[in-house]
Amino acid sequence: MGNAPTTISICPEIDPDFMTSLPLAALVVDRDCRILKMNQTALKYFRNSSEPNNSQPVTPLKTDSLADLSPNLTDSCSELFKKEEITPLSVEAWTQDIGSFSLKIHACLFPSQLDNQKRLLLLLQETRQQPPDRSQEPDLSSLIANLPGVAYRCRNDRHWTMEFISEGCLELTGYHARDLIGNKKTSFTDITHPAHREEIWNQVQEALTDKTDFSLVFRIITAEGREKWVMEKGHGLWDPQGELICLEGFISDISEQKEAEENRRKIDAQLQKVQRLESLGVLAGGIAHDFNNLLVGVLGNAGLALYELPQETKAHKFVLKIEEAARRLAELTNQLLAYSGKGKFVVMPLCLNKVIKDMEPLLGTVAGKNVELHYDLAKDLPEIEADTAQVRQVVVNLLSNAAESITQTGEIKLKTDYFTADQNYLDHTYLNDNLKPGTYVSLKVTDTGSGMDQATIGKIFDPFFSTKFQGRGLGLAAVLGIVRSHKGAVKVHSRPGQGTKVEVLLPSSQEGTSSSEVTNNWPRLGARPKTVLVVDDEPMVLDVAQGALKRSGISVITACDGLEGLKIFKAHTKTIDLVLLDMTMPRMDGGALFEKILDLKKDAKIIISSGFSRQEASRRFRNSSLAGFIQKPYLPSQLVKLVNKALTQ
Repeated sequence: MGNAPTTISICPEIDPDFMTSLPLAALVVDRDCRILKMNQTALKYFRNSSEPNNSQPVTPLKTDSLADLSPNLTDSCSELFKKEEITPLSVEAWTQDIGSFSLKIHACLFPSQLDNQKRLLLLLQETRQQPPDRSQEPDLSSLIANLPGVAYRCRNDRHWTMEFISEGCLELTGYHARDLIGNKKTSFTDITHPAHREEIWNQVQEALTDKTDFSLVFRIITAEGREKWVMEKGHGLWDPQGELICLEGFISDISEQKEAEENRRKIDAQLQKVQRLESLGVLAGGIAHDFNNLLVGVLGNAGLALYELPQETKAHKFVLKIEEAARRLAELTNQLLAYSGKGKFVVMPLCLNKVIKDMEPLLGTVAGKNVELHYDLAKDLPEIEADTAQVRQVVVNLLSNAAESITQTGEIKLKTDYFTADQNYLDHTYLNDNLKPGTYVSLKVTDTGSGMDQATIGKIFDPFFSTKFQGRGLGLAAVLGIVRSHKGAVKVHSRPGQGTKVEVLLPSSQEGTSSSEVTNNWPRLGARPKTVLVVDDEPMVLDVAQGALKRSGISVITACDGLEGLKIFKAHTKTIDLVLLDMTMPRMDGGALFEKILDLKKDAKIIISSGFSRQEASRRFRNSSLAGFIQKPYLPSQLVKLVNKALTQ
């Protein structure tokens, strides 16, 4: 206590001598929690640290509000006024001089003689009797201030009212620490992203109930309006009686870590897309290869049968229907090859505008009578290196997909354009296969249909996926395969109820694949050979090839795999004038046999036969050494024509 009994008073009801004589800090407050009277002992909680000690004359109060001592105490006093129930209180308080400490509050409610309003007499008892040793505080404060984050102590209320927060607050949130203490300018709840507030409250309350630590990850909104990801680790502090005093913990900025995790997630998702499509592509390519081998037998034997049957017979008509069905199956296997990315056949410079103009009658039929079809074709459109048939398939599939999304009436717009795509643009395309920046020709198909959500967009390139029952096919999956094989890209923009825009990018001629992939520089040997070695692991293919060639007067030797083919070629090197060689065989495949034949006879003529495309063959064999390529399934007449051409050149 001081030498002079001093009180601060604007409330005459209580005798100043009584206030001075009290051994505890005493306060009188009104319903607004304004301090009306206090004794000298209470004054220490409300003075500036620069003020003289209690033995000196009393200087003006720094504040007349309980909130600066403890927002908790203000709330508690307000509740006492409302309920008019007097119960002891325990609160955590903070001052600049003392720091954080615990107070036990004894209260007495009495009426004022001036206005008959209730007043509250508060007696403050500091439950921490011995002040802490503060000799090391400067070093500790410096340590906390330099930590890469924020240390805090706060109340367990919906505002997370800060009683202490370190200086790192400014760097993390853009607010000074003093702005958050006591919620002077803002509260921590205010800077917490609204999406996380309820979740944070529930997790902390659960941890406090179990008296365990809590760990939180959430976003905050800084004073500049930026979003940051933070991690908070904290726990509750309890007094000896088990009452919660406050929360304390540490908050650190993990925005860079979150960004790195998001980048990894995108890369993993992209990798999964690639792996899924590659796996499906391998499956589709394998199925197509096997189908094509079988179809050689169907088409080939049907063709041979047609040569033997008179045209006027019923059997001839039935065989024609078999041949027609087999041709349609061949078209399906071509779509499988397109999806696998192994179906690019005849690459040549072409103008996308011309392809579309030539298809206008067909496109009108595909769109249907309930759809208005509009064209916006760019002038001076650069050429692309592509297979015409497959580009036509892309256009038809895109238009068909757009038409299916329009349930009643609507519009579809086909637009062509060209532009220089930078790396950033290409990185945001569907399945960016390390595309190179450069000039790309674009085809945009926009519809006014039902649109799609993001979940649907993620599935539209899966084989046989469709939102329409009648759309069970390869559709957009084939589009993706064709575009990938042409080193292009696809972008999809759609929202439910707002239509869809699908954009296909294909490199212009100067940027795209060289047409040297399909060169046919076959050697000219002049004299007509008389013997052909056919090497294939499918007996049905051997039978068809042998039957067709023999019918044209060519002598045929057959081998069922690469090893047998090599043995026969070694024995008949001088008499074998051409080899018809399958690419995929057990024991020794076509690639290995191809090299060994050329080692034995450098000018050997070799025609490659495969269920895969010419492009795939070009990757595996030296183009300059090929006498030709024929894709399965083929008709006997097609095989004979190619062999005769090779033999006469």
